[in-house]
Amino acid sequence: MATTKTHYRRLHNPDYIGAYSLMTGDKPIDLVVTIKSISLQEVKGQDGKKDDCMVAQLINEKPFIINATNAKTITKIYGSPYIEDWVGKKITLFVSKV
Repeated sequence: MATTKTHYRRLHNPDYIGAYSLMTGDKPIDLVVTIKSISLQEVKGQDGKKDDCMVAQLINEKPFIINATNAKTITKIYGSPYIEDWVGKKITLFVSKV
């Protein structure tokens, strides 16, 4: 009988999707999501520090913090650097070592 494991980071930042959200036990999964809106929001980190971050609200999923690498990738995929053009677009979130 297989048991489901909980990654420790799932308990640290439950408000946003992170790499730890894209794991089933020890196996990474891909998650296709649709962007509902994007805005600049104040986000409190695990250390209590607050930063302004670009946050994507997703349809039927937790929000996703878009870092510079992700923003550049979305721009390349959809051919527009304007966040308004990303609304309604699908993206695939996956775990990758960089």
